[in-house]
Amino acid sequence: NYTIQKLPPEIGNLQQLHTFKMNGGSLKHLPDEFCNLKNLEILELSYQSLLTLPKNIGKPHNLKRVSLYWNTYLKRIPKSFTELQNLVYLSLDYCENLDLSQALPIIGKLHKIKYLALKSYKIPKEIHFLKNIEHLSIQKVCREEFVDISPYLQYLSHLKSLSFSDCGLKEIPNWLSKLKNLESLLLGENPIQNLPANIGDLKNLKYLYLSKTNIKKLPQSLSKLHHLEEIELDFIPNLNIQSVFKVIGHLPKIKKLYLSASTKFPPKIGEMPYLEDLIIDSDYK
Repeated sequence: NYTIQKLPPEIGNLQQLHTFKMNGGSLKHLPDEFCNLKNLEILELSYQSLLTLPKNIGKPHNLKRVSLYWNTYLKRIPKSFTELQNLVYLSLDYCENLDLSQALPIIGKLHKIKYLALKSYKIPKEIHFLKNIEHLSIQKVCREEFVDISPYLQYLSHLKSLSFSDCGLKEIPNWLSKLKNLESLLLGENPIQNLPANIGDLKNLKYLYLSKTNIKKLPQSLSKLHHLEEIELDFIPNLNIQSVFKVIGHLPKIKKLYLSASTKFPPKIGEMPYLEDLIIDSDYK
C-alpha cells in the first residue's frame, strides 16, 4: 500500500510486538512512540521515503535485524543507534544519499553486528570502523559507473564473506589478498579482465563467484586454494577453458563448477576427479 504516509502514535502500545514489516509505503518519519517497542527484534521498512529516524531509535534494545532497503532520502543515522547492541543484521541497500562517513563510525560501535549491505557510489575510509563485520555486500548505485572503494577496507580482518558484485570495477585491488579469513568472494558482474596474481593468498576461500566478467585466464595462484569448494565461471565470453582445468583441476575440495559452452563439451573435464556438481549454461555469446 503506497498511500500510507504515517504511523499512529498508538503503535507504541504494542508492547508484545516482535516483528514489524512494512515494505512499501510513503513513510517520511516514524512517531517517537515507535521507540517504545521494547520487545521488537525484527524491523523492515523497505521501499519507504524516510527522511529521518527517531532520535531514540536505540531504545528497542532487542532489535536483531533491521532493513532500511531503498530509503533513498535518508541522510543520517542518529547517534542512539549505537545502543542497539543486539543488532546482527543491517541492510542499507539503496540508501544512496546516506552519509556513510557519518554512519559507519556509529555502526562500528555495534559489537554484535555481523552482516551489512551497502549500495553507494563511494565507500569512504570510515569503513575501517567496522571491525566486527563478517559479511559485507557492496554494490554501485544505478546512475554511477563504479563504486570508489577505500583501501581501508583491507583492515576488516574478521570478514568471511565479501561481495563486490555489480560494482563497475575494472580492476580488483591487490590489497584484497590481506583479508585472510575470507571464505566467500563475489567479484562477478564487473568488467574486470584480470584477477590479482596474489589472489591465491586467500587460503581459506571456499566460494568464488566470477560470472559475467571479462576474465580471459585464471591466475596460477588459484591452484593454492586448497579449501575451494565452488567456483562460478559461467557467462565469461573470452575465458580460456583449458586454463581452468590446468589451474583448479586437481584442487582436492572442489565440488561444484559453473561453466558456459556452446557446441562443444568443455575439454579435459575428466581432469577434475573430485567434482560432484557440473552446471553448464548456454554460451554467453
